[in-house]
Amino acid sequence: LISTLHHLQLTPAVSLQIAASLPNNNYFNNAFRNSFFYQEAEEMLFVRRQRLQSVGGFSLMLIHCLSHIKIKDMSPDSSPAFQRLFFKSLQECLGQLFLAKMDTSPSGLSS
Repeated sequence: LISTLHHLQLTPAVSLQIAASLPNNNYFNNAFRNSFFYQEAEEMLFVRRQRLQSVGGFSLMLIHCLSHIKIKDMSPDSSPAFQRLFFKSLQECLGQLFLAKMDTSPSGLSS
């Protein structure tokens, strides 16, 4: 997912690490503030281990985090720049999921 969004030039390339615990942060008004921590200097995204229990929830949280990282503002979720990128990223991911589910690709559609 990180690679796909980066390839589409929607989000930066970051390294993902799974963590048992996270440091406190100041990501106020961020829906997932207790689920991740981003180290900007190392371009490292740490995600709480419990988030792996649901692939859908994990994917949503990841898109959310990457959108905040791209606009260089971890809060608030009401930011218009964040919302534009978040919904554009969701749209692209859902489109990719649809094509994968249909077992087709834009170049492989039959006539």
